[in-house]
Amino acid sequence: MEWPEETKVPLDNVYLFESNPRHTELQNQEEVIERLCEHERVYELAQSVAEHGLNPLNVPGVVERDPKRKKPKGSRRFEVWEGNRRFGALKLLSDPEKAPARLRARFTALAESAQYTVPSRVPVKVFKDHDELRFWMRNIHGGEQGGAGARTWNAEQKARAAGTNRHAAALAVLDIAES
Repeated sequence: MEWPEETKVPLDNVYLFESNPRHTELQNQEEVIERLCEHERVYELAQSVAEHGLNPLNVPGVVERDPKRKKPKGSRRFEVWEGNRRFGALKLLSDPEKAPARLRARFTALAESAQYTVPSRVPVKVFKDHDELRFWMRNIHGGEQGGAGARTWNAEQKARAAGTNRHAAALAVLDIAES
């Protein structure tokens, strides 16, 4: 297996995945955006992106659309398979008019108050084929899978990672008891 290419692609050249495992197959980009807003908390994600930007530890995975078709440089089109919610948030911050009518004012206000500027080019990993990307999607979203997948933090680990003093005394007692 070849390591996927890491590059930056134009936000406008990335299409949301209409057959994402989060939902049944949808017909077009507008339906995907509607679904993400209604059921996948994309507004809340957009709030985080507007304040902090994209998570640099989590690069979206895309597959080129029509890879065999000859295209002028810079006109490659991609479908996001891993990161649909993030790209939905970016697209709505970049162009709030794409939001469902009842949410346009909220996305417009969010975009106007954002501390983070939505990039015109977004870092991605470009996978050669869908099967290779599916493996990594299952690895991310499929739970621990006997240690091969992502491990979920328990309450103690979450408290340590938060770095707050709220549970510092309790964690210190736990550390002493364990040692």
